[in-house]
Amino acid sequence: MDKLNRNKMILTYFKILTVTLLLTSCAPYITEREPPKPYVTTSPLFKPAVYPRLAILVIDNTRRFRSYQGALRQIEDEFMRSALNRGYTVAARSDIDEVLDELNLQRSNLTEKEIAEAGLILNVPAILIVNINNASTERYYPSISVQGARYYSTTVSVSARLISAELAEVMWISSYTGNYKASNRSRENEVQALPIVARIVASGLPRR
Repeated sequence: MDKLNRNKMILTYFKILTVTLLLTSCAPYITEREPPKPYVTTSPLFKPAVYPRLAILVIDNTRRFRSYQGALRQIEDEFMRSALNRGYTVAARSDIDEVLDELNLQRSNLTEKEIAEAGLILNVPAILIVNINNASTERYYPSISVQGARYYSTTVSVSARLISAELAEVMWISSYTGNYKASNRSRENEVQALPIVARIVASGLPRR
């Protein structure tokens, strides 16, 4: 083999080696990102088979969505869908509202005992309380500006707790805080983020 052909072979080998190393080093970055998971805590007393039927109640602790009832309904729908997919049945919303009105309970200040009492009246073994704890859109700090456009960060925090009507104790807790990039400070950013975060929190509900 002459020197010219040997040099070509060596050059080709190094080209192949370089491409292989590049593909190998990039592999972790092109794999699909794992879906976000909620932070879940479960009581050792919790046995999903004992709780076939749930009542779901959404409480807006931020008081920012009084004029966005559709957003609260979306959150309720996400938890209802998750519960049904996991083998639970769900009490009608109208029944829950009627019981709360009858007991004169303030939704933003419910105790475990009051929730348990409502569960007994509704004839459900547990009530799933969903709380909107935070919803805000703030400017990035340090600030980010691309081609003169400033960017903002929308933060939404949702938690849920399952309370036994018989024991008046918390059986299960799930929570998640999501941060999303936004181009403005519109309330719509938070409205759109709420069902996304709710879906993540609801995914922590165990199957029956």
